[in-house]
Amino acid sequence: MDEPQIFISYRRDGGSYLAPWLCGKLKERGFDAFYDRKSMHAGRFDDQILVAITQSQDVLVLLSPNALDRCNNPEDWVRKEIEAAIALNKNIIPIMMDSFKFPADLPPSINPLRYYHGVEVTGASFEERLDYICSMLLSKPQAKYESLAKGILFLKAKQYKQAVACLENAALEELSNPEVYFYTAVALLEGKRPFLQPKKVIDRVLEQLETA
Repeated sequence: MDEPQIFISYRRDGGSYLAPWLCGKLKERGFDAFYDRKSMHAGRFDDQILVAITQSQDVLVLLSPNALDRCNNPEDWVRKEIEAAIALNKNIIPIMMDSFKFPADLPPSINPLRYYHGVEVTGASFEERLDYICSMLLSKPQAKYESLAKGILFLKAKQYKQAVACLENAALEELSNPEVYFYTAVALLEGKRPFLQPKKVIDRVLEQLETA
């Protein structure tokens, strides 16, 4: 497993949609982030999670409503992730979503979480707060994601040829990342409906999607 820079801890009830979104946004900016449903390989999940926390510089704790309510159970995995991050003195950033409140009776092992400087977000403001969250990270963008990050920026700017060139470089750097091929397919369409594209372009788009 590659060493991640950023570990994303979350409760699936309430946080399962935000974790992949945040992971994708961080990768767009060149960061290497880990969250369990996308970053795990074959083998014991508990070992992989603890190794990922150990290797990461930053731990983002997504605090959806009631995310910490089950943490009185010593076997709860959100509790274990926070305990490990605190014990390893990681740069912990709580991200507090709408209606989240810290329980009054957190276990002593994770009670320090309430004192870490965090970020309050709403669904509408999250993208705006992303710059601030990135400014709190110790991690720096990775060179191996530079082509992907540039490709996505060109795509957003509707500079499709430059986007395709960067994304093709990204595919050479990171063959196993399906996002590279998905964004390449989108860039090849150049903002047009598929039926308006010539067959050779459609064939390239389908090839990218099949690879993804």
